[in-house]
Amino acid sequence: MARINYWTAKMLSYAGRAQLVKTVLFGVQAYWAQLFIIPAKIIKLIEGLCRSYLWAGVGYVTKKALIAWDKVCSPKYEGQRECKISNNASWMVQKIMSAKATFDQVQQQQNKGRGILRHMYYHMTRRQPKPAWTCFMYSNASRPKAYNIMWMMMNQKLATVDRLTRWRLEVDKTCVLCKNADETIEHLFLQCQFARKLWEKVLRMLEHQGTIPMVWKQFQQWCVQNGKGKRATTQVFKTVITEGIYGLWIERNNRIFEKKSRKEESIVKEIACVTIARIPTASSKMYLN
Repeated sequence: MARINYWTAKMLSYAGRAQLVKTVLFGVQAYWAQLFIIPAKIIKLIEGLCRSYLWAGVGYVTKKALIAWDKVCSPKYEGQRECKISNNASWMVQKIMSAKATFDQVQQQQNKGRGILRHMYYHMTRRQPKPAWTCFMYSNASRPKAYNIMWMMMNQKLATVDRLTRWRLEVDKTCVLCKNADETIEHLFLQCQFARKLWEKVLRMLEHQGTIPMVWKQFQQWCVQNGKGKRATTQVFKTVITEGIYGLWIERNNRIFEKKSRKEESIVKEIACVTIARIPTASSKMYLN
């Protein structure tokens, strides 16, 4: 509690708070869990405090959350942040060793007996289907705050106007970037005139042929098609697209809350500078004019 109350005084982004929760709070909890059997009620309280600090930045339990805690705690290969609390490490080992029925069931499915622990983990956690866009979760050199916005955007959990209205909040539905249509996550990032111009300049900088799709599913397929692989150009592509998503979201927020605006060229230049700073070899793979 003392750590959380101290951190609430700091202006941290979602990415900063997620890092503190994952590395510090979970580490403290995991240490004590190896020494004592922590009651389930206390574990739920700890999860509630971590969840509330992550999404609301407060030191008490609230119900404000953009993404369900179970999804946040899922592994990265399932398209989540991999913030996982180990309820009680030593107790967990005892439960696994005593669960002979589960072991036998999984062993029958694995004829050769290889990877038995991995399959037991999948069986006990009920592994979720892997989203195709998880390739953007790896070898992505973008800034943590941009990475976090991209993750929330791919999960369609950003607080866009259409989501706010479903929460019965009275807000102006018009897109603040183009003022020609209602704001949805699909319109804001793919269909808005401002966004289309920005993506056109970004793809020209990458010397990428074609345009970004205007339909959500096609956009995700396009990201997967161009984001798979271990080539240097693939890493640059994922970093630039992630920073572009972040740039659009920040521009949208600045126009709503700060009454400030920038042109597409300014955002593209910032994307280029950030990419070159984080991937020094990126300058040879981008067309800068």
